[in-house]
Formats: sequence, structure tokens, C-alpha cells
Amino acid sequence: MGTDSSIEWTDATWNPLVGCSMCSAGCANCYAETMSKRIAAMAAADIARGRTPGRKRHYLEVLNEKGRWNGKIALVYEALEDPLNWKRPRQVFVNSMSDLFHPDVPFDYVDRVFSVMALCPQHTFQILTKRPERMVEYLTAEVPLSSREDMVAGMHPMELDGKPFAWGQTKPDQVKSDTYARRPWPGWPLSNAWLGVSAEDQKSADERYQHLRRCPAAVRFYSAEPLIAPIDRLPLEGIDLCIVGGESGRGARPCGVHWVRSIVRQCRAAGVACFVKQLGANCRMELAEGAIGPRIALKDSKGGDPSEWVEDLRVREFPKG
Repeated sequence: MGTDSSIEWTDATWNPLVGCSMCSAGCANCYAETMSKRIAAMAAADIARGRTPGRKRHYLEVLNEKGRWNGKIALVYEALEDPLNWKRPRQVFVNSMSDLFHPDVPFDYVDRVFSVMALCPQHTFQILTKRPERMVEYLTAEVPLSSREDMVAGMHPMELDGKPFAWGQTKPDQVKSDTYARRPWPGWPLSNAWLGVSAEDQKSADERYQHLRRCPAAVRFYSAEPLIAPIDRLPLEGIDLCIVGGESGRGARPCGVHWVRSIVRQCRAAGVACFVKQLGANCRMELAEGAIGPRIALKDSKGGDPSEWVEDLRVREFPKG
């Protein structure tokens, strides 16, 4: 079951795993945790009524008694095939309710996720992580082979719909040694897979960029959301897109409108596509010397209506081609 999305920069979400753990300041008001709490409550209600909760049951596994992440990850095998059943091409946000590169997600399961993406060239998959160091490890690691025949048989055999298949086939004359890069076949990186990192402040942007730049990808992008501090020097070499947005929901932290404007201008200067998603529920005007000032009253609860913004912020671009 796929889910149509109200997120402005995507069409649908696909969650082959759920659950997470806090890893940076950007996680403090995690919307996925809040949503998981609601879904877990629905699952518990189904069980209390003698109904089968279906996939909702996984959310009961990843939250503690207070409705916060318990650090566990639930692999939702029954969700793996969802994109194969979508006929209309879509932009798909992968794991809106988790992080594909969380340290507790086995690489062989990540293989399965990438396998499905490879089989769905009609869709564009948008993968966003706060753990790009593990994304680099996955994409660049060498994996030992027991024999040349293993390579010829297929790098990552698995079963889909009860039938075995393999992806990334390699001809015998391409085998040079007893090791191989995890993704060496012609056509890698996948043309329909975007790889991105969250960046909530200058420190996270600098640190995560160093890993993202090493990842082979058709499109590399930032999601500067929730933007909780200015990013005055956004590293943009090799980046194709920057999404930016203030925090929404209860307890939203301030977002200076000039912080958003700075990112738009940096992207313009570098020729990078920029997508302003929202100004946030606690958008602030600029005071002298860049300090944040009084709150800006916006009708939209998350500051997501471009008609309420000044014209230079009404930017919603995607990478060309």
C-alpha cells in the first residue's frame, strides 16, 4: 500500500521500514514520531476490537509507552512490492517514517529496496537521510565473492512475488578479481534515484555534505528542514537541489525569513535548483545584523502558502532533466 502525499516536493511516500532514533537537533520535534504515535493508537484500537491491524501493527513495535521512538526498526517486508503496482509515474519519498540508512537496517534489506527501485524506472525515488556516512559505506563498499560464478549468477539474488530474480547482472569478462564494488553494473547510479541529506544548521550541512559528495547519484540534494539556524555557507558543489522549510507543528522553533532568503540566493548564485517548501509555524522577521525579530502572522498553520510570501521566496524548482 502506497500513500499519496501532501508533501509539496513529492507525490507519494513508500515505507518499507518504520521506526528511528534521535541523532541530531533536527530530530527534536520529529513529525514521523508524532505520526507513528497516531498510527500505533489506531493499531491498538483495531486489536482491542478484535480486528487485524495489518501493517499498522509495526508501529506498535517501534514506540515506547510514552509514544517516543524506542530505537527499534521494523522491516515491513509486505511493503517492498508497492511501487511495482503503481502504474502512473510518481516522485516517491522513500521512508518518510524512518531512515533507510539507520545503523540497524541490514544492508541486505537495503539491497531489496534498491532492487525494487531498479525495477521501477517509471518512478523517481527520493531518499533522504541524516546518516550519510552509512549511505557512503553502502554504496562504495567492496563485498567478497566466494567464486566467479557468484558474480555471473547475479549480485543480489532475491525472491519477488515468489519468483527468484537478480539485478545488476555482470558478464564473466567484467570480473577482474575476487571482490567487486557493490554497484558496478553499467547504468549505475540509478537514473531514478535521488540521494539527499537533511541539514538543519551550518554544522550539519558541513558534516553531511562531506559524505553526500562521495555518493554516486543521479541527483544529490539537501533538505534544509527544519531550518533551525542560518546556513550562511551552504556547500553546493555537486548538489542539484536544495529544499528548505521552517519547522511546523506544536513547539515549532523559530525560522528567520532571512535564513530562507539566504539559501535561495546561494542556490541562485550556484545554479542549483531551490524548492521553498514552507516558512514554518514560527516564522520570524529579520532585525538588524541578522537577528531574528517578531513572529510573522501567517494564515497557513505551517507557513506553506506561497501567496503569503514575498515574491523572491516563491521558488519551487526541481533539477532540470
